[in-house]
Amino acid sequence: MISTRILLLLAALALACIAVINGEVQSDCNKVTSTSFPLQGAQPTLASVLGERCKKYNSTTEELDGTWIGYNTKSPQNCKVCCARKDDKGNLHYTLMAAPANFPCGKNKKCLNGVCK
Repeated sequence: MISTRILLLLAALALACIAVINGEVQSDCNKVTSTSFPLQGAQPTLASVLGERCKKYNSTTEELDGTWIGYNTKSPQNCKVCCARKDDKGNLHYTLMAAPANFPCGKNKKCLNGVCK
């Protein structure tokens, strides 16, 4: 039999596979603006480091050019990260992805395999 942990992991992965919704903010994400994105050559921030993960995650089938940032959802206990991409025309695109391991998801809690513990 498949263990509950594996089923939860598979469910989390399925939820993370959400297509890009151009210009529309995911329900669990706050809206960002063009000024939310770092300038070229700026020091790395948590948002820009998560943005690199977002770019890799979302560019598995095609290269999605632009600048990416990643940030916490409105419900961090869901172990998701909001991803926002600003394309070359300045349009904003939003997606969700699974939070990385040990990502904070509550007081003294961390995401492990898509579950807040």
